[in-house]
Amino acid sequence: MQVPKAFVEEYQTFLRETGFDNPDPQALLMDLASLSMEVYLKEIAWLSDFIGRLERAKKSSGPPSDYLGFLRHDSKDSACRLQRASRQISGLGGNG
Repeated sequence: MQVPKAFVEEYQTFLRETGFDNPDPQALLMDLASLSMEVYLKEIAWLSDFIGRLERAKKSSGPPSDYLGFLRHDSKDSACRLQRASRQISGLGGNG
């Protein structure tokens, strides 16, 4: 999966912060998920969200720049998504 220009900076920041170097976010997600979901839960949750936003932007009739306001990374929101993902992965379910 090639990262569109509108998303490159965000993905590069993620790579710098995590120390990973795979230019393909989908391949990186698969690699991490195959290693250990517990160890890389935060990174897997972030990559899953990021890939979903890439897919939504591709399907949109407007240019990806329309989504820039939506894409700002909010650590509080990320923590909530991570918490929900953790419960779902561990089988506890719930709505977050």
